[in-house]
Amino acid sequence: ILTTPVISALSSQFPYLRLTVVVGSRAKGVLEGSRLIHRLVIYDKEAGLVRKFKFLSELRRERYDCVVDLKNSAVPFLVSTRKRSPVIRFFKETMPRQRYLEVLKMTGLETSGESHFDFFSETDEASLLEKLKANGIFAGQGWILVAPLAASELKTWRLSGFAEVIQKLLQERQEDILLLGAKRERPLVEPLVRLNPSRVYNVADQITFRELAALISRSALLLSNDSSPMHLGCELKAPVVAIFGPTNAEHFKREGNLFKVVREPVPCSPCEKPVCRFDRQACFEDLSPEKVFKACKDILDLKAVVSS
Repeated sequence: ILTTPVISALSSQFPYLRLTVVVGSRAKGVLEGSRLIHRLVIYDKEAGLVRKFKFLSELRRERYDCVVDLKNSAVPFLVSTRKRSPVIRFFKETMPRQRYLEVLKMTGLETSGESHFDFFSETDEASLLEKLKANGIFAGQGWILVAPLAASELKTWRLSGFAEVIQKLLQERQEDILLLGAKRERPLVEPLVRLNPSRVYNVADQITFRELAALISRSALLLSNDSSPMHLGCELKAPVVAIFGPTNAEHFKREGNLFKVVREPVPCSPCEKPVCRFDRQACFEDLSPEKVFKACKDILDLKAVVSS
């Protein structure tokens, strides 16, 4: 998601660009279906030598004008190209999104005129609405989306906290609440539906990535941990409340009144550690549902004023 501005910037500079993108198998759903990409090549780092040879052979089918490598791998030196991004890099930016754009500058390409990446199409939006309708979810005033889990448990605020925030939103707001997540997360978030089965719906693993993008674009609010839905919401410029614990919000924050970071300012956070070194994870355990709810309410109230 954070690399899509590079694709947008290249497409903006070169309208007739034939762009080949190499992507991992887990992330391919982000880019599949984009009209800006001519060819998508999937790289599986766990694959055996035979499959890796096939991957390289597929890349070498064409001669490229330029290879922009955001991972600083060996790929640019294994294919035929006139220009390639440098191996030695001195970054000025700290945010990953901006660093990816910085690689373009290092390669001698422009980053201005950045256009919007096509995360979804009208077809994806229509497909989304049909799926929602089949589950008794109808378009109204927009939805409040909640992504209560993340890929790492250390980046996940407690489920009971999300339950309290959802309960307060149900009491004070008219919007229905849709729970987001991957396949493994669907049964984990199901208990939140019991807060009000007529207004809380579990759509985890029920929609594609591009349908998720369409859903976020139509939402009244997205409440999320530091996770892929949060990054997608930021790129779509949707109203987002982002809960941060051990990770550094300064690396991912978005400017504007419709994006709020909620975190507990404990001395050990952000630590960026995969495992908490203390007996309790204070950055999350000390974060109150009232603080998260207030951030949600502030954005929903501001959005209502802007809309009127």
